[in-house]
Amino acid sequence: MKYQTRASGELAPDQSEPFSEVEVGGDQEFSISTREAGGQGALEVQISAPSRRPIPFKLESGSANEEHAVQYIPPEEGQYRVEVRYDGNPIPGSPFSVEGVLPPDPSKVGPRPPSTGNRWRS
Repeated sequence: MKYQTRASGELAPDQSEPFSEVEVGGDQEFSISTREAGGQGALEVQISAPSRRPIPFKLESGSANEEHAVQYIPPEEGQYRVEVRYDGNPIPGSPFSVEGVLPPDPSKVGPRPPSTGNRWRS
């Protein structure tokens, strides 16, 4: 997820990149731009799992401290809560809801015998 600043200095999500679904067990990343927010406010992030426990993450800031990347791995299926604050205040839209979904499992796909009422005819 990328954030862009409004003229008022508030941060607003970039709607061109949806932030709604992530794959459980996979590396996830979103970015935040504070370039036009003004001042040197502190950026705070908190990610909570469906079980309400905090999820560890890595927050990296770019060289000018205006672009930030958040990396995490969701450990369980369900609804996550992502809170982002700048200078102690929630950014517009925060907290965000993110659905953790299980990845596809090809081992569960396979042929099975036809039932009596659903036979294919050639």
